[in-house]
Amino acid sequence: MQKNDQYGTNEEERVITGSEQKTAKANGEISEGQVTRTNHGGHAVVTDGVTSNKVNNKATSDFYKNISKETPYDVDKFIKMYENK
Repeated sequence: MQKNDQYGTNEEERVITGSEQKTAKANGEISEGQVTRTNHGGHAVVTDGVTSNKVNNKATSDFYKNISKETPYDVDKFIKMYENK
């Protein structure tokens, strides 16, 4: 696969800018002119359920508090991002 600095690979760019956008519009998740994302980056969130795209802020904050004990990565910014919403 060909490397792509913004999306990781050209295949990821094709999927993100193509079928992902089409599906999000069909599901009413984005409107015409909006995009779901512009790269392959991101971070984990906990949603309200397996079919939901609504972030559960408390559960996400608790998730990062829990993994902060086990990971060498700095997750404090994510805890702060979600704990007071």
